[in-house]
Amino acid sequence: MRISVIILILFLFTSEFVSAQSLVGKWTAPPAEGQAFEQIILNMAKDGRYTVLTQYGYNLENEYDVGTYSLNGNTLNFFSTRYGNVTKYQLDSFNGNSFNLSHDQLGLTWNYSLRAAGEFDQSELTTLKAWENYRAVEGQWKFPDGMVKFLPAHGLAFIHYNNQLYFGEYGFDGDHLTIKEVSAEKNTIYSGKIHSITAKQYQMVSDADNENTVYNFAGKLELTEDEITLTGQYLTTMHRLNMSIIGSMGNDRMVWKKVDRYGNLID
Repeated sequence: MRISVIILILFLFTSEFVSAQSLVGKWTAPPAEGQAFEQIILNMAKDGRYTVLTQYGYNLENEYDVGTYSLNGNTLNFFSTRYGNVTKYQLDSFNGNSFNLSHDQLGLTWNYSLRAAGEFDQSELTTLKAWENYRAVEGQWKFPDGMVKFLPAHGLAFIHYNNQLYFGEYGFDGDHLTIKEVSAEKNTIYSGKIHSITAKQYQMVSDADNENTVYNFAGKLELTEDEITLTGQYLTTMHRLNMSIIGSMGNDRMVWKKVDRYGNLID
């Protein structure tokens, strides 16, 4: 009985110790078995934000994600600002210098090792700010003589101005917003620096004339029939383009899995 009590106390102490540990730091992990990238660089800061860079090598484009994280027991949750989803991992074998993260549905485990303090450099801060702004402008906003709508799920923007509808892709570089037309040329429709952004209003200084314009929140996104048509055409075109790229790679290199609207695997 005494031994059982001691074991229970040790278990409770260890569980509390692990879950209370600070995950703040810059961590790296090699690919799990069967994965083709070179390494993951995960940076978790004291303010609860994270950046993660997946490096592929071979002149392939790296994958970048940002957001916030939380630890609930041994479950580490990543709330992606970029993709708008939540991914859960099981954390174990944490000793202050290394830990393992496992994804049950994927059946994969990554082994992370501490490399540096958990501080963001200027490039990471700019990227974090960019994706925070990207999500913050979701919805529709009125400005003098017009309205702009942002659809972050697909990175699309609709500008209604002087009885004209302008359709483009939007993105941020820190606080700088750029909307480019959907075309081979990708000409810039509108650009400027956003500031004073809240849930009800934001302001923007235009690159074209250096004028400051106030945008007032006009509610959740509601697309018109024309906007729905444009979005459908855009998604169809992007799907065909992606399929042509996949086809050129060879079907034997692709493994298809069913996912929900957030990208989570469905059994």
